[in-house]
Amino acid sequence: TGMQVLENLADEVHRAHKALLLCGAPEQPSLLMQQAEFEDHVGKNNICGSIAEALERARAVYEEMCATLLAEPVAGVKSDELISRER
Repeated sequence: TGMQVLENLADEVHRAHKALLLCGAPEQPSLLMQQAEFEDHVGKNNICGSIAEALERARAVYEEMCATLLAEPVAGVKSDELISRER
């Protein structure tokens, strides 16, 4: 089903240490997501009610990822090089 495809996608994105953000789902798919406990795959904070909320969440996720990159050294790569690669 479509929900299973979304769950698989969310799991793949998570395994790649990325975030999947969703916003603006119409009522019927939104209810299905709740019933299927889809937030367990994507994260409750990553299901947003509006584009503005999704953009705010994207900013927070980006900052979290940058902080993680700065905290975890990568062999042969300086932290500032990692951040510029992300942008």
